Amino acid sequence: MQWKHSIPFLSIFIPFVIGLISYTYFPKTTFLFIPIFFIAWLLFFIFEQSPFEFKLKYNWLRGFIILTAIFSCGFLTHYLRDSSVTMFSEKKDTSHLIVQVKTPPQEKDNTFKCEVEIIKSIENDKQLTESIKSFIYLKKADSLNETINKIEVGSQLLIANKLQPITNRGNPGEFDYARFCANKEVKEQAFLSQTEWKLLDTKNATFIPFAKWSRNIRNILAQNIPDTSSWGIAQALLVGYRQDISAETYQAYTNTGLVHLIAISGLHMGIFYGGIFWLLGWLPFFKKNKRTRIIISLCFMWLFAFITALPPSVLRAAIMFSFLGLGQMMFRRTHSLNFLFASAFVLLIYNPNFIYDVGFQLSYCAVLGILLFYRPINNLFYFKNKLIRYCWSLMCISLAVQVLTFPLSIYYFHQLPVLFLLTNLVAIPLVTLIIYGEILIIVSSFLPTVSKIIGYTVSKIILALNNFIQRTSEFSFVRIKEISLEPSQLVLCYMLILFISIWLLNKKRTFAFPALITMLLLLGNSLFIKAKSLKQEKLIIYNNYEQPYIEYIRANNSIALDTVLTDQLFNVEKYISEPARIHFHTAIQSRIAKTISSNEHLDMISIGNSTIIRLRKSYKLKLANPIKTDYLIISDKYIRNLQEMVKCFNPKEIIIDGNIPLWKVKTLKSELSALALPVHIVPEQGAKIISL
Repeated sequence: MQWKHSIPFLSIFIPFVIGLISYTYFPKTTFLFIPIFFIAWLLFFIFEQSPFEFKLKYNWLRGFIILTAIFSCGFLTHYLRDSSVTMFSEKKDTSHLIVQVKTPPQEKDNTFKCEVEIIKSIENDKQLTESIKSFIYLKKADSLNETINKIEVGSQLLIANKLQPITNRGNPGEFDYARFCANKEVKEQAFLSQTEWKLLDTKNATFIPFAKWSRNIRNILAQNIPDTSSWGIAQALLVGYRQDISAETYQAYTNTGLVHLIAISGLHMGIFYGGIFWLLGWLPFFKKNKRTRIIISLCFMWLFAFITALPPSVLRAAIMFSFLGLGQMMFRRTHSLNFLFASAFVLLIYNPNFIYDVGFQLSYCAVLGILLFYRPINNLFYFKNKLIRYCWSLMCISLAVQVLTFPLSIYYFHQLPVLFLLTNLVAIPLVTLIIYGEILIIVSSFLPTVSKIIGYTVSKIILALNNFIQRTSEFSFVRIKEISLEPSQLVLCYMLILFISIWLLNKKRTFAFPALITMLLLLGNSLFIKAKSLKQEKLIIYNNYEQPYIEYIRANNSIALDTVLTDQLFNVEKYISEPARIHFHTAIQSRIAKTISSNEHLDMISIGNSTIIRLRKSYKLKLANPIKTDYLIISDKYIRNLQEMVKCFNPKEIIIDGNIPLWKVKTLKSELSALALPVHIVPEQGAKIISL
């Protein structure tokens, strides 16, 4: 096939990725792949030494051996990386640890969050050779604000050893935060009070010179941009520092599908690389020497990448553009896709967990979409007017990006921006102007008057951008939200895009039939999921730390059985109720159900043939006769005699809800084990889903 010659790295990339993913689902089969790896390469060596006639006759066998070798290589690469990221085994024997701060403190509601690296154990004075990453949360306290402000990248802290595994709440449809952190090789966290940590020194805070540069750049921007509301966006666009962006502004960018603009990524690296390349083109020497222009542009791009402290998104983009630049420098014309897959291959060898990173997937799908679809879409129309041609070109890039990224956007974020053509048409030129303006502010910082004038102009552009995005986000039709794709639907979507693309771009009508079959399979799959959701009837006891929360699901309706306090309503809706509705394909119907009767001691829920009792307050509870119950939900933190309560209700199963703290759960476990009844502990096992 032609693609094998123009994009040879694709033949390596596909089996390698399949091997990486296989390890995730079948890690216990590693013992099989170690001999397979060596046998495959041995057979390949033997095959290459065989007579030419034999190789020609059994060329298919050679291909099979190579694919097996690459597949096993991917499997073992992930295994070796997973084995090297070990937990800090010595932490069980030490009460205090020395950690080094990797990211600036990020302010939360009640804490400051830092990513740290454990570097030393206090008791045994052991220096670690491996990078053990963790998150620490420092509790807010007025007396510590000045100290927290001194914490910088590279600062060392003495902390109490309160590291615990990062876990999810276990609610249906929730964001898999534990998996997200594990992909970043962070598996533990610690919540520390003001007496459980101490700043040792700030001498090492500049051990990464680029971190100091980043801080100085932020200070220069703050001094020259007069409007304080613009600081957050300015810092985010140039150095990736997003802590000063308000929640309202961040949500507006999210609603319009432009949140990627305020996260340093491929777009910013492309703007920086393209800008330097364009500027050098004005000089006669560089205009004739394209190779030198590319090398210098890449050097400046990497300098910019180091200033941002090389977060994963920037590292990915820098390596990707470096490979694409390498492709442009080669004498022999090679397809850009080959270098795109080569860069992805290198990144996955460096860290196999990137394959599960949403940013990695979106970045490569976006660039792949541009390389495949931009020219065919752009060639549909030609405009003589340069301004119209530029706008059309920008719209074509946006469309090309969306072709391969929209299924992932729906799958991960459950929303689809509708006005992306309009928002990108306005936002991307403004963001480009802002980034170049900020660079001019830094360059002219030794001329205060000039930098102040440029800073004022940049501030006005940022305000215009924020105002446009804020107004656009208020439109009810700016996005389609609460939509979902199952994994099977995601695969079918990409198969459909593949077949349609080959059919239309390569003029191969034979692919119209598989495209039609895939479309019918996707439609049938969607109808099956919808029919299944219309038959469902469930009661869900959520793991909510603030207060008990229960929902009743019937067909495509979700009914809340609890009222939620106003100050908790946003968190419950965003992190509990909405993800569950998306997961179960339902819409909220009402906040109060008629199937529940309550008093100060308990709630009785009668649905169908099931009776559920939720015990709120056991003190002075008296029953004339025992109540036969299917499920008894314990929601009383101060319950004393559990066995007596069980006799009052005679349940078939006991549920300890999320309102019970873990210390109380530990004291109840001995009593629960003596009851000889099924027990579900929501704080440990996650939400309880009762099928009715």
